[in-house]
Amino acid sequence: MSSVRSGPDDTAHRPGARSPLLSEPRTSGALLLVVAALLVAHSVLVVVRFGLGVDFPGRDSLFRLVRLSGEYGLAGWFSGVLLLVVAQRLWRLSRRPDGRRDRREAVLAGVFLYLSFDESMGVHEQLVDPVAALVPVGGLLTFAWVLVALPLLVVLAAVYLPWLRSLPSPAGACVLLAAVAYVGGAVGMEMVGGAVFDAGGAQSLTYFAASTLEEVLELLAVVAFLATLHWLEEVRAAGPQARATDRPAAPPTSAAPVTSARSSTTGSPSPAWREENTSLPWPGSSKRWTTSRAPRSVPPTSPA
Repeated sequence: MSSVRSGPDDTAHRPGARSPLLSEPRTSGALLLVVAALLVAHSVLVVVRFGLGVDFPGRDSLFRLVRLSGEYGLAGWFSGVLLLVVAQRLWRLSRRPDGRRDRREAVLAGVFLYLSFDESMGVHEQLVDPVAALVPVGGLLTFAWVLVALPLLVVLAAVYLPWLRSLPSPAGACVLLAAVAYVGGAVGMEMVGGAVFDAGGAQSLTYFAASTLEEVLELLAVVAFLATLHWLEEVRAAGPQARATDRPAAPPTSAAPVTSARSSTTGSPSPAWREENTSLPWPGSSKRWTTSRAPRSVPPTSPA
């Protein structure tokens, strides 16, 4: 019999068979198109305003609307909505089949709810002056709110490392990648931009390049995290079998030929069967008893 192989589309529709980043191709693709449109509009206006120095009515208002580095424009609103969707998905994911909630995922949903509010309202920017009044800042620490964010990030990483390790390996890797990209943009590139700002480059292309990279990293990280959460929802809904590793089908094994126990001519046990059986000493066989049980009486073979 020939082996039965699954069709080419079987694994593609099984939860967990695809990469977490490709679990929502249409939604992720649409979100990435919005990110690309915002990036293009922002880049064109940066070059027009600071590179070419072109002026036209409403230029500054339009720039404030589409720039990626502002909390009060389209990019800030879009980022806030994405973070709110992440919070909602984490809250839904935290619910277990028994009705209870995973505490770590529920708290993480609250963290992203705050991030959504902060991204839209710029709450972290209000910490710059109070922190600068307490600690001398400058260079990489020009935007002093990072001094508050860094210890909180260390605590958050320590608390959620066990949760990260408990996730299925592809999801854990994607969450870690998204976290590194988000923190690298929100904090890392913010520090780089602060150093450029402190050096007197607040209106330079270098500063806007750093702030642009910051926002792009944040947006890409949130899109990746959303796709990974969707993958986790599918896997948990499908059960443990969805997390099994796909293995190639084992080749069919042919059954060993069965030796007839009876001779076709005499009706008595055949010589081949006698030789293979180690328990019965048939007449003319070199086999001996291999067990301690008493031999059974076997009628002698009648002559042909």
